[in-house]
Amino acid sequence: GQVCCLVVNRYFYTIGGKSGHHYLMDVHCLDLETRTWQRLYMGRRGFDLIENLPNDPSPRYRAEIVEFQGKIYLFGGGTANENDGFDELYFFDIQSKSWSSRRTLGDYTIPIDESICDQYPEPRKCHSCVQSGQYVFILGGYDNQRIFSAVWRLDLTDFQWRKMDQKLEKPVYFHDSAVTEDGKIVIFGGV
Repeated sequence: GQVCCLVVNRYFYTIGGKSGHHYLMDVHCLDLETRTWQRLYMGRRGFDLIENLPNDPSPRYRAEIVEFQGKIYLFGGGTANENDGFDELYFFDIQSKSWSSRRTLGDYTIPIDESICDQYPEPRKCHSCVQSGQYVFILGGYDNQRIFSAVWRLDLTDFQWRKMDQKLEKPVYFHDSAVTEDGKIVIFGGV
């Protein structure tokens, strides 16, 4: 359940996941040239009695990550009972090897009926995301009750969310996605 991404076609980062009943937030990097692993950050363990560090995201699995301008951004994920949201994003600074967070902006084109939460993707895990330049697309996912079909886009230059007009044909989770050179998103598998 860990997440991974490739940076500058050389460094393979893995973050989080779970081992048995313990959720993790460690950050590891494999240098594909030297074939050596390095642990860059040891996060607290789920169910441990250690206090959460001020900028340390909660341990989780089935999240997604992307790299943009030297930072690895963490999207959603959770535990068996909880799901993380998207109004605030955690990011791992590759240079300083530390976590920070940043508030995002909701989709202002969606009227606020009952809650500002409608302007952000619902908290979830088991979703997929793809990156095309400065844009990240969140597809599907699961929140322990609902399976999602909405497609959301985040602009990493201004942290503005936008709910796309397109929807998935069928709600899906535990899938993966890729983006083609001509900008089409392809979804593989799922439940």
